[in-house]
Amino acid sequence: MIEEFFNSSELNDVNSDENVIPRVQLIFLCVFVGLFGVSLYYIISRLSNGIRCQILEYFSGVLLIFIISQVLFLTNWLSIIHFSKEIPYVELFGNLFYILGNGLFLLLLLIIGQGWTNSTQYGVNVFQRILNYLITLSMIGLSWTIYIMFVFDVEFNDNDNNNNNNNNINNYRYYLDTTPGYILVSLYGVIVGFFLFSNHLYYRIEIDGSKKKLIFIFTVVFLNWFLLHPIVIIVAHFIDPYIKYRVVTILNLLINTIFFILLLFLFRPKYNHNHGHFLSQFFGNNRVDQEDDDDDDDDERNEEDADDYNVASSSNNPKNEKKPLLPSNPTPTIEISQ
Repeated sequence: MIEEFFNSSELNDVNSDENVIPRVQLIFLCVFVGLFGVSLYYIISRLSNGIRCQILEYFSGVLLIFIISQVLFLTNWLSIIHFSKEIPYVELFGNLFYILGNGLFLLLLLIIGQGWTNSTQYGVNVFQRILNYLITLSMIGLSWTIYIMFVFDVEFNDNDNNNNNNNNINNYRYYLDTTPGYILVSLYGVIVGFFLFSNHLYYRIEIDGSKKKLIFIFTVVFLNWFLLHPIVIIVAHFIDPYIKYRVVTILNLLINTIFFILLLFLFRPKYNHNHGHFLSQFFGNNRVDQEDDDDDDDDERNEEDADDYNVASSSNNPKNEKKPLLPSNPTPTIEISQ
């Protein structure tokens, strides 16, 4: 099926955007499905041991939303390529699902940075939790509104005026590369500040050294996810319109895929460790090794005490007579005098 789609004669006859974008989206769809399968494998295998991977459960839901969005995009492309017309509202819902996935991934990064599933301190600050949901809902709601009002409606009216059912690729509009989009992007600065501040608070109150290292590396790595999206908007603003659709689509999918893989790698479960992710296991090795060494020392001391006891018993009993073993809690006897 995939090979037939790639080798389709109709696909080779259309313009460069309609040739490249469906192929790219199909490749990333396969990557998302693969990540979803790996995440489910980790979740199910840990559940069989009675341990939940809540981060991966949430992450699987985010991946499922991105998979749905790519399926909708490809369905619309198939209709354009083979029937020269779009399926009404399919691209609209594809973009809405994509925006929803971005917003939910944003929420996941915020709550992980505040110690979700990793600290008993998470949720103590109710105001902080409310801000998490307000930021997420605001980003999703405003993005949906901007896309519908300044991209979808404009393209829909242009198509009606031109009596053409296809989107005009050369006039592609990126919803964040609009005046309201610039205002929305400015909120990314506030979100980055909130992300760093919340993670710093958790870092200060956490007393476990391994968890402090975990949150530091997590913050450094995923801070780049917040910073790269505004860069895509800058790139989209200065490139030529006829390649904007192609470049924006590839960059957005590539950025999300890279950080999806990083999150799955960093929080993949280790089967010999109950914390359920790689970094805690990695940074906890010193503490675990120390505990193992202490246990070994205790065992050696117990063995030495037992040897000393046996030597002392042998010296007090030169004939090496065997003594009857008494139970640890001997039953008391009562003597009756006659």
